[in-house]
Amino acid sequence: MSDQPHGPFAGGWVSSLTLVIVFYLVLRFSTLESGALWACAMLGIGAGRVKKIGQSESSEEGETNGDQALNSILEKGSKVFFSLRWDRDFTVCEISPNAKLLLGFDGSEFLANPDLWFQQIIEADRRRVRDELSGIVRADQLVIEFQFSHASGKTIWLQDELIPVCDQNGVVYRIDGIRTDITQWKARESVVFDEQVYLRSLESAPDGVLIIDGEGNIKYFNEAVKTITGHQSMIQGHKTVFDLLNLSETSKGESWLRRLNESGHARIELECPRRTHNHRSVTLVGNSLGDGNFMVFIKDITTEVQFRNRIARRDKLTHALVKSMSSLLTEGRNEYRWTHDFKEEILHPLGVALEVDVVFLAKCVGDSSNAAMSSGDGFRLMDMWSRPGHEIESYDEDEVYSWVGPVAEWRNRLRNQNYIIDRLEGDFRKESTPPVMRITRTNSLFLVPMFMHGEFWGFMGFGKYDAQQRWQIVDRRILIAAVDSITLAVRNRIAQGRVEEANEELKKSYEQAREMAEEAKKANEAKSQFVANMSHEIRTPLNSILGFTGLLLDAKLPEEYLDWLGMVQASGKSLLNLVNEVLDFSKVESGEITLRPEPTALETTLKEMVGIFSHDAAKKELEISYEIEGIPDWVCIDEPKLREIIMNLLGNAIKFTKEGSVKIRCFSKPIADSDNEIYVYFEIIDTGIGVSTEKIESIFQPFSQADDSNTREYEGTGLGLAICKSLCKKLGGDISVRSNVGKGSCFHFFIKSKVCLPPEDVAAKARKKSINEMMNKTLGQHFPLKILVAEDNQTNQKVLKLILKRLGYQADFVGNGKLASDASARTRYDMVFMDVHMPEMDGHEATREIRKHEKSTGVEKASWITALTAHAMTGDKEKCLDAGMNDYLTKPVNIKSLLNAMRKSISYTFEMELFDDLEEV
Repeated sequence: MSDQPHGPFAGGWVSSLTLVIVFYLVLRFSTLESGALWACAMLGIGAGRVKKIGQSESSEEGETNGDQALNSILEKGSKVFFSLRWDRDFTVCEISPNAKLLLGFDGSEFLANPDLWFQQIIEADRRRVRDELSGIVRADQLVIEFQFSHASGKTIWLQDELIPVCDQNGVVYRIDGIRTDITQWKARESVVFDEQVYLRSLESAPDGVLIIDGEGNIKYFNEAVKTITGHQSMIQGHKTVFDLLNLSETSKGESWLRRLNESGHARIELECPRRTHNHRSVTLVGNSLGDGNFMVFIKDITTEVQFRNRIARRDKLTHALVKSMSSLLTEGRNEYRWTHDFKEEILHPLGVALEVDVVFLAKCVGDSSNAAMSSGDGFRLMDMWSRPGHEIESYDEDEVYSWVGPVAEWRNRLRNQNYIIDRLEGDFRKESTPPVMRITRTNSLFLVPMFMHGEFWGFMGFGKYDAQQRWQIVDRRILIAAVDSITLAVRNRIAQGRVEEANEELKKSYEQAREMAEEAKKANEAKSQFVANMSHEIRTPLNSILGFTGLLLDAKLPEEYLDWLGMVQASGKSLLNLVNEVLDFSKVESGEITLRPEPTALETTLKEMVGIFSHDAAKKELEISYEIEGIPDWVCIDEPKLREIIMNLLGNAIKFTKEGSVKIRCFSKPIADSDNEIYVYFEIIDTGIGVSTEKIESIFQPFSQADDSNTREYEGTGLGLAICKSLCKKLGGDISVRSNVGKGSCFHFFIKSKVCLPPEDVAAKARKKSINEMMNKTLGQHFPLKILVAEDNQTNQKVLKLILKRLGYQADFVGNGKLASDASARTRYDMVFMDVHMPEMDGHEATREIRKHEKSTGVEKASWITALTAHAMTGDKEKCLDAGMNDYLTKPVNIKSLLNAMRKSISYTFEMELFDDLEEV
C-alpha cells in the first residue's frame, strides 16, 4: 500500500536531509499528538523572516485572527479530527489535541494503543463499524453512527463523517474523518414529546432541521435553516430542499434523495450560494421517520471546508517543495549551468502547486552587498518557468538588467531582506514597466530575496497575469520559507559544483604529476642503466690493464720498463678513480646510500689517512699532519663514508697546493640535552691556490670546479665536493669553506656521532694477524682449494690465472655460465669465481642451476661462489646474493681484493677465522 503523504491529514518524515526535514515538519504538521489542522494553523502563525512592503497591516491582522481561531477550534472545539491507516486494523495515525474533551482519552493513548479505538465501541456496533469502513472504497464519503464507552464509564453516541484519501494511482491508503458527539440528538429521538414540545426543541436546535417527504418537498424547517441558507423569510417558491439551497446542479442532490429513500439514511456535502453572501458549504444528513417522511439536519461546514482546502493546498506545496529540495540537494551542478533540469525540477512544481503563472530565478551582478549602487550593478534572469500555453518573450540569460527606473527601489528593499509585492495596471509594454514584468507579461509579482553567506545573491519571483491577484499571508509565509530552503540548496549546488571543478583540476594535476613521475622514473632508470653499462665497459679493460701491470711491476724488468709500467698503472688507477666518483655520485644522487655505524677510533683513522697521502705529499715536498683535541677514544660512525669525505678533501688539498703544508684538525662538542651524542668537527687546511669568492658558492655543485676553463691545470670530474656535501648531510652535518686566493683554503665539515665502547680486545685482534702472515706465494700449500673461474673475457682469464698462480693455486677456467653449471655438476669445487655477464647463460642463472644441483644431490658442503662483475650500482650485490652467491667482487680485480675474497672462502671451507685487513702481497 502506498505511503505517500497525500491529503489534508497526511504526516511523516519526508527526507533524511536535515534542511528538508525541518521545513517539511513545519508544513506537514506531523507530531504524534498534533492533528493536521493544528499544524496548518501553526504554519499560518509562524511568521517568516521577511516583512511585507506596501500593504496595510489590517489584512494581515485579519488573517492572523483567523489562524488563532483555527487553533482554538482544534484545541477546544467539539469535533475531533482524525486519520486512520488503510490497513487490516484501521490504525489511528493522526488525531487532534481535543480528543480528551469528547472521548475522555488523550490522543496519545489511541496512538500508543491501536486496539483502543475499536475496543471502546460497544460490541453490538463494533462489527458493523468495521464492515462499513471496509466498504468505503465504493463511496466518496461515509457517515457512521455508533455507541462508544467514554473513559468515565458512560456510554455516548458518536457520529463519524469519513472521506477516503487516495494516492496518485487512485488507491485508498488513508481515511480522514471528523467525530461528533450526537448523544443529545439521539436522546431527542428516543424520548416521546408532544407535538408542541417536539417543535419547540427543533426550533432551538443549533443546526438546521428540515422535514421532507420522499420527493424532497419541505414540510417543516426551523429558524437555523434561515440563518444557514441566508433566507430570513421563507419564499413561497421554495417548495423543495433543492429550491431552498438554490442548487444550480441538482444531480448530486437527486442522487442523495434516492439513497435516502432506499436505505432510510444518507449524507451529502454540497456547496450552495446564499442570497446575499458568498457560497457556503453545507452537509445534509437525512434519516427516515418511518412514515414516508425524513428528518434532515443541515450543518454549515464552510469553515471546515476552507481549512480542508488550505491544508490540501499546503500538502500540494509541500510535495512540490520536497521535490525541488531533493533535486537541488542531489544534483551537483555549477552555478552557471542552470538548464532544463532546474526549470522542470524546481520551478515547474512550485508554479503548479502555487497556481501562479510564472516562476523565475534572478542572480545579482556587481557589488549588490554595498548600499551604494554603481553603474555595473544589476541582475540576470537565470531561469524561468511559465504556465503552458502562455508565450513569454524570449530573453537572453547573459543580459544584465541594471537597477534603474522602477526596479531601483526593488534592489534596496530586497537587499534589506524585505519581500516585494508589485502590481501593474494597464499595458505591460509601457517603457516604464519593469523588465521582468514586461518579459513575463505578468501584472502581479511577489519577489523574495536570496542571501548567500550573509550577502544579497539574487531573488525568486512569482507572477500572475491578473493585477488583482491577492498574495495571502499564509502563501507569502510558505513562499518565503520555501525560498530560504531553496537558497540553502542552491548554495549546496554551487559549492558542490565548485568541489567537482576542483576535483577535476586536482585529477588533471595528479595525472600530470603521475606522468612526470613516470617520465622521471624512466629517465632515472635510463641514467642508472647508462652508468651501469659505462661501469661495465670501462672496468672490464681496466681489470686487464691493472692486473697485468701489477704482475709486471713485480717481475725482474729493466728500470726504464718499470717506470713506464708505473705510469700505465697510475693512469689506470686515475681512470678507475674517475669511474668510482661517477658511481658514488650516482648513488648519492639517487638516495641509495645506507649508513652502517660501527665503533671507530678516530685517531687511528686520521693517522691512516695521513699515511696514505704522505707519499703524494712528499713528492711535492709538502708537510702533512693531523691534530686532535678532546676527541673520545671510540665513536660510533660509518667510517667508510667518513674516509671517503676525508680522502676527497685531502686529495684536493694536496692537488691544489704547490708548496707549504696540508693539515687535518679534529675536535668535538657535546649536543645539548643528550648524554652520549656529540658533533665531531674536521678542518682540512692548506696553503694552496685558494678559491675566489664568486666560485665558493658553486664548488659544491656537481661537475663544478674552481677553474672550469678549457686550459685548466688540474684534472678531475668536479664531483668530489658534491659527494662530500651529500655524505655530510647524510651523516647529520654539513660542509663549508673559507678561502683566500693565493693563500690557501680551510674546508670545514662536521658530523653527528655517539660515544661508545671499543668493539673487542685489541690484543686478541692482533693475534689473528699472525695467520695472515702465511698468506703469501705458498697460500695454496697451507689451504688447498679446488677453484673454478667462469669468465668470458680471455684477457681477464689470463690476469686471474696469473694472480691465482702467484698465490699457489691452479684453477679450471670456462667461458660462460652453461659450462660453469655443467662443470660443477661433474666436479665439486670449493670456490667458484662467477662472472655475472656472460653469453648463453649469465652468472645469476648459472648460480641458481648449481644450487639446484647441490640440493638435489645432497652435497655435504656447498661451493663458495664469489661474483665477479664490472657493475657496481646499488642493488647489483643484492641480486647476486639473491641468486645464491656468497660474496661480491667488483672489477678491476687486484691481488689484495682477490686475497680478501679468498680469505672468506678459506674461513668457510676450513671453518676458521682470519684477520679482516690483509696486507697487499
